[in-house]
Amino acid sequence: MEVLYSYQFNYLIPVVCLVFTALAAVAAVYFFRLIKKQAALRIVACVLCGIVGTACLAGAILSIPAQLIQLNAYRSGEYKEVYGEVEGYQAHYRYDTWNAEAIYDEFYIEGVKFTFNTGYRSGYNEFGEKGGIINRNGQVFRIRYTDTGDENVILEIARPTE
Repeated sequence: MEVLYSYQFNYLIPVVCLVFTALAAVAAVYFFRLIKKQAALRIVACVLCGIVGTACLAGAILSIPAQLIQLNAYRSGEYKEVYGEVEGYQAHYRYDTWNAEAIYDEFYIEGVKFTFNTGYRSGYNEFGEKGGIINRNGQVFRIRYTDTGDENVILEIARPTE
């Protein structure tokens, strides 16, 4: 088997969350200094920045253990595996006035459903139309994955060597 993708810790998720946390803190300080005479507006602005900052910080903190669990499952062999042809491949789009943007891909192998989207997430998530490995029905792969309860996170994609 030729391994085409293997799981890597995604540092971008916690970094992006921490950047937004810092931006929310800077915005809170800015609003606190800018709005001097309207105490109620000052409080509302600072509370909103605090809520956004806290949510982003929580996202950064929670993404790390989730990714470490998946990385450990991959390294220790505690994953599920399917082997077979891609079936039911579909790229789903969001349409606006000028273009269509892919928002998630969906496919099945041996009846196991896989989806991935444009959001920051761990595991494989490259769209087929944008150069992704899985891009049509009939392709044959071995996929190793973990079931998070909400979705199947792809940890490895391999294809048979000829």
